[in-house]
Amino acid sequence: MPGMSESPLMSIILPVYNAEATLEACLDSACAQDGVNLELVCIDDGSQDSSASLLEARAACDPRIRLFRQDNAGVAAARNRALGEIRGAFFTLLDADDRLEPGYLAALMQAALQQQADAVISGWTRLSKGSVTPHAITADLEPLPPGAPALAGLPPAAWGHLYSTALLQRSGARYPIGVRYGEDMAFNYAICAAATRLILHPSTGYLYIDTPTSASNNLMGAKVLDMTDALAYLAEAYNTQGMNPLRQELLAHFAAQALRRIRSMAPHRCQHDCARRVRDILLHAGVDDSRLHSLRHSDASSLRRILHGGDGLGPGYYWRRLTRFLRGKHRATGSSPATPAP
Repeated sequence: MPGMSESPLMSIILPVYNAEATLEACLDSACAQDGVNLELVCIDDGSQDSSASLLEARAACDPRIRLFRQDNAGVAAARNRALGEIRGAFFTLLDADDRLEPGYLAALMQAALQQQADAVISGWTRLSKGSVTPHAITADLEPLPPGAPALAGLPPAAWGHLYSTALLQRSGARYPIGVRYGEDMAFNYAICAAATRLILHPSTGYLYIDTPTSASNNLMGAKVLDMTDALAYLAEAYNTQGMNPLRQELLAHFAAQALRRIRSMAPHRCQHDCARRVRDILLHAGVDDSRLHSLRHSDASSLRRILHGGDGLGPGYYWRRLTRFLRGKHRATGSSPATPAP
């Protein structure tokens, strides 16, 4: 591996909003990454706590930290601001309540250079209520197989990915503004569709801290509906890049994942409107039955019904609703629920 002075510059994107409780440890872990030439692009997204002053103090002591401020506009806007400011040949994203293990970024950079990769994707380690759970995505360094199913199966989070800035420029990818759920996945779909070589890495050195009060853990029933907005953004991004069969197939995969989440978390009254919007987006993008072949059977059947004017809600959906209703009713009365016959 080349020495730090010879290594290409890596940009770490760090959006910050009211993160005073975790920010110091996050910055320490980023600045302590050895074997890599880095800059830390911090976007203070209108913090009301001491986060801004903490960032100012750290930037004054460490020239690798570049601080930008903006009125509160949300994490997507903060990340997009940073994407326009990065100077590195590669970039990665870090959340202000998470941390990096020593040597994590150097390992990803080494893989990117040795494999001449557009991106390197790693696993992570989840820290939650005293438990430590590694999530490796591969046992060894290996290229991602070609095709939509492999791309659609990548981890959906913003973090755990090292991208080349050339790939960012080639794809034109940005985070969809105003989308509260699915924005990370939409960005990853948009940028990875333009890649020619993606590498899976066995590292679990990204430390994801599961915080109950974090944005990702709140108001899920309402937020999940935004996945239709994320789908619309992705379709527009693919039109800009140049729609092709791979991107149409990826749109079908994204729509299938969105609908699964919406059905499991969103109110029933929203299901029909979501199905109609998904149909309009897919048909406008030229997605038809021929782009559903790599989906699992249940997803393909659901999308096929939607594309042909239905709502995609099969018997299994209504059976689950009935079961949940009966369980809730029996919990309220204190009796044991009877299991309906299939």
